[in-house]
Amino acid sequence: MSSASGVWTLQENAENQGAGTWPNPPIGWMAYFKTPYSTGADVYTQLMLDDSDNIYINTMGTVAGWAQTSIVKLNSDGAAVAGINTTGTNYVFYKETKGLVHDAANNKVFLTGTWYQGGDWPATVSVPENLSSMTALGKTPNPSTGGAPLANDNTSRATVLASNSRIWNIARSTSSGKWKGYLWQNGTDGTYYSTGARDFNYLSNSNSMWPMSVWTDNTYGYCLIWGYSTNHMFYGDSTGSIWKQQRSTNSYPIAPDDIVEKSSTELVISGAYNNGNTDNRCFVQVFNKASFAVSWTQDIVIDPNQGHNNGMQTSVCVDSSENVYIGWREQLSQSSGNWTYCYAKYNTSGTLQYSRSIECTTAGNTAAAAAWTGNNPHIKISSDGSTLIIQGGQGTAGTNPEAGWVCSVPSDGGGVGNAVTINSQTFEIKNPTMTTRTGQMDGWQNGQNSQNSGTNAGSNSSISPGSATYTPTITKGNI
Repeated sequence: MSSASGVWTLQENAENQGAGTWPNPPIGWMAYFKTPYSTGADVYTQLMLDDSDNIYINTMGTVAGWAQTSIVKLNSDGAAVAGINTTGTNYVFYKETKGLVHDAANNKVFLTGTWYQGGDWPATVSVPENLSSMTALGKTPNPSTGGAPLANDNTSRATVLASNSRIWNIARSTSSGKWKGYLWQNGTDGTYYSTGARDFNYLSNSNSMWPMSVWTDNTYGYCLIWGYSTNHMFYGDSTGSIWKQQRSTNSYPIAPDDIVEKSSTELVISGAYNNGNTDNRCFVQVFNKASFAVSWTQDIVIDPNQGHNNGMQTSVCVDSSENVYIGWREQLSQSSGNWTYCYAKYNTSGTLQYSRSIECTTAGNTAAAAAWTGNNPHIKISSDGSTLIIQGGQGTAGTNPEAGWVCSVPSDGGGVGNAVTINSQTFEIKNPTMTTRTGQMDGWQNGQNSQNSGTNAGSNSSISPGSATYTPTITKGNI
């Protein structure tokens, strides 16, 4: 009999060993992919789906001693499609390349990152969907002065594409030892638009501001900002008319991560906050775009005592029914390693539907668990709303170069107990006991002690990264 009838033949059972406890059929897949980097730890910094649910992952690593960036493309089944990476030994992309967006109208992908040339410049490149070539669109001037970067670490943080073919970007830079945030727009042809460019920084104290995520209503740009080492997060727009802040009611430092549109009237954000090592939580919040009235806020975590709030690195996505999915990594003890990836679903009203984790269960291998969760994990949902795509992190203990992880799981929370073994490491979907509560936030208020100032005109200048195509090496297993 066939699997469709609920009874598995011996052949079908053999084909699905490792994909859950028999007779559970596989409900998803996990893939482990290598890149062309020669040395160093790769960093997996961005995940994107196109309108056909092809998967694009931005990576970073080292080739012949020079930092490079790469884009890997997989199809919706986790099979390798294409890859492209920068080349060169002079001016290079390095550090964080965190902006990756799809232009469906023109069948292109845009990547923003940090270009080193006498300083750290935000820069943008364009590649076709098939990743066959790379076109440099230029490096962006300091949005505050129109000239060269202020100092090192003028680092691109995120990118979003508007329907008018404007790419809204955020970046950070340092001034007198303080981080500043910038918001500006480029055209898909590489034109820099100073109109609407803003900067954000504290006026009267030594704390810093890191822009974390950006969205657009196709007219203006909006920026979610981390008030580093404070109990504030901030939200500003490209007109200078919106400048809001929100605090934790228990005065815990807040680290916001992600912002996406929930509906025509609401936005959803995710992040984390903590009180030392004793009360660490992820949060997800929905609020009105116009009034900033908060619809709901929920906190969730397995272990509040993990001691890593900003290390949770949350991500959020929304389906067509306005259900909200939050993903985060979590350290299950305060010892080194022992990370797991968690995800949860809330309905449109903020009621928790389920919570899951994907844990490395290989005995004693906390390094593998840390590798699976990695840096900057992300969660996205397929176009039909049935599947969650989760980008894990870098590496497996002992490999050089390290490699990346990505998996597909059902959005309905199915598959508890299903497992997959790749490279002698087993990963299992679990249903952990979560600590949940109503979010501890005081709501959006007018911002204080911060500025949102206009910027000077400037223009992008040229860059010339080399590029090379390759086919990613994929090791894949069914969950």
